[in-house]
Amino acid sequence: LVSSWFDDLVAAVEVALTIGIVVAAVIVIACMIFSVFDFRSKSLGMRRGMRYGHKVNLATSATFVGFFITALFAGFAIVTFLVTLVVLPFMWPLTWEMIWS
Repeated sequence: LVSSWFDDLVAAVEVALTIGIVVAAVIVIACMIFSVFDFRSKSLGMRRGMRYGHKVNLATSATFVGFFITALFAGFAIVTFLVTLVVLPFMWPLTWEMIWS
């Protein structure tokens, strides 16, 4: 009885993790696309002489790419973890029966 629960748990974790990865990938790709369009609009605006905030020192702005990539990976991991935790109780038959009975 208990071994079948753990077999079901392994299958539920696989499904929940797959759903979490897909949801996180969609969110991260959407954020990357929106960032590209935001960068494009700001750079075209700066060509026309528009200002966005204060002047930035070149030495401090050189680390932007590193921060962007780090935030992307961290966001992907956090979204994957949270979605997996939310989906897992609904995928495991043991908790599913506890919730709906």
